[in-house]
Amino acid sequence: MLKEFMPQMEKKYRAQGTPSSRGITGISMGGYGALRLTFKFPNQFAAVSAQMPALMPGLPKDMSSGAPGSPGALLGEVFGSPAYFDRNNVFSFARTDSAASLKRLKIYFDVGNNDDFGFEQGAQVLDKLLTSRGIPHEFHIYPGGHSAQFVMAHFGEVIQFQWNAIGQGSKAEARLTVGLMRDPGGILVRRVRVERRFSAAFVAKKYLAGVATVVMQ
Repeated sequence: MLKEFMPQMEKKYRAQGTPSSRGITGISMGGYGALRLTFKFPNQFAAVSAQMPALMPGLPKDMSSGAPGSPGALLGEVFGSPAYFDRNNVFSFARTDSAASLKRLKIYFDVGNNDDFGFEQGAQVLDKLLTSRGIPHEFHIYPGGHSAQFVMAHFGEVIQFQWNAIGQGSKAEARLTVGLMRDPGGILVRRVRVERRFSAAFVAKKYLAGVATVVMQ
């Protein structure tokens, strides 16, 4: 992501290529990834947002058991051992990063109050952790579950957040580099020109359905 995808997109679409011009956002596991990547490399981004992020303070007990139907049977060793996970998850970086490096970031995340996977619990843990360290952030619990409908209902707010964080006061026109990540693999990249007169909600609904990653100039 940092060594290949991001430099390629910044070169192809003539983005500034500086941390102050970069924002990243993700949905579900992509939301977890966006937070983890930003917290691990806080000096590479200016803003991060995540919707319904797959936040788990610790691995479920059956994650590594491999019992039929368990998460472990489906995901194998995706998250590594519990010890590795504890050292490398979002919460670990949120606890150990310097407060100064996190305070320079703009941070947003939201989740449904009835998330199908219980991710609202992890989101609340992250909210309390950041608050305890005095890290400014924006966190919302909205009515809803873990669904595309939830994402689109609040995606306009995500775009507005990113615009305020890294687009405000720039040129009259902004360029969005949008990576659409699809299972099982493959990335479709689309360029969208967004003028100030268009609302964030309009942009989200018309152009950005299914977005996993957004890098704004």
